[in-house]
Amino acid sequence: MYADTLFGQATPEEQEKALEAAVLDRRIIYKVKGVRPTEESLLELLRKETGGERSDEALRADTQRIMGKLEKLDRQYVKWWQALLTVLADWVGYWAPVGIRLFQRKMRQMEMKHEVDQLQAVIAMLADMDRMSVEHLLIWMEQFARVFEEPLQTCLLHFDQGAEQALEQLKEDAPFQPFVRMVEKLELAASTLPIRKAFDDLESEYVYAQEERKQEYERLIEHKAGWGRMIGFAPMMALIFGYLVIPLIVVSLNQMSVYYEQLQRIQ
Repeated sequence: MYADTLFGQATPEEQEKALEAAVLDRRIIYKVKGVRPTEESLLELLRKETGGERSDEALRADTQRIMGKLEKLDRQYVKWWQALLTVLADWVGYWAPVGIRLFQRKMRQMEMKHEVDQLQAVIAMLADMDRMSVEHLLIWMEQFARVFEEPLQTCLLHFDQGAEQALEQLKEDAPFQPFVRMVEKLELAASTLPIRKAFDDLESEYVYAQEERKQEYERLIEHKAGWGRMIGFAPMMALIFGYLVIPLIVVSLNQMSVYYEQLQRIQ
């Protein structure tokens, strides 16, 4: 197509000619917008636009090029894969906020569980100290808390008005089950039992929580490893199916159709 090209690249002169042709085509298409022109009318319009400077052969080539572009414009419609991509994008856009919220909820639950373990460690260190009260435990817990900081602050503000009511309100403000169980033990320590006896099973619960977390992390790692193996294996499968299996099936179907046509002709 291009006579003076270097490694498949057009020269500046050829690029300038192509740009001039594109500008001319755009101007002509804009003028015949909404009208279905014939080749003769389009040829006459090109003569007027160029001022008779181009030969009839060049004008006819321009006419054929513009007619081809007009036909392509007339055949424009929404393809099935474009509609499918649109529906898929709408579905992803609709459910993306829900997925983000679910992910944030999962991460929040993990953070809350981790913080409960930290608060239990704080209680285990302070429970054996002399003159340690439930209020002092709440003060120390509030200093180390992040997720439950606001409910603990509210509980401390109302603790002087009644320990039982303040702890009940704390359970309502933070209805996370492991945290609620810990607050129930604080209620026992505030009413009848000493703090050490109220949390006598704290060490065993801590060991159980550590073992449960270890198993959860192992399951999470195994799940991620499975996804990693699947993603790593996908390019090879795509290569095999894309370059071997699917072309072989297409060629086989084409040959079968040819054989079927030949049999029809013989009959």
